[in-house]
Amino acid sequence: MSAPAVKPRRRMGSWASFERRYQPIASSTIDDTVLRDWREIPAETDIHLVWTVLDCDGRLCIVPGFASVNYFARIICTNPWPDIEQLNPGYVY
Repeated sequence: MSAPAVKPRRRMGSWASFERRYQPIASSTIDDTVLRDWREIPAETDIHLVWTVLDCDGRLCIVPGFASVNYFARIICTNPWPDIEQLNPGYVY
């Protein structure tokens, strides 16, 4: 199953939209949350299934792929993100 079509947006999306669209997978090591340590992600994981949680001036946001600046945690999802997500402002965590 693939994610629903994503339209370009100017504002950050909500956690509910993110969760519904991409279906995050619970972590097995961090008390059943979706947050993961980078070491928990297998090397063969498709980049289009990985999201990065960033600390943006005290506010957590989610962006597609592997970001390394202001990195907080990673999220792996069931549905892959389309390339248009790289142009969108991300989602609020």
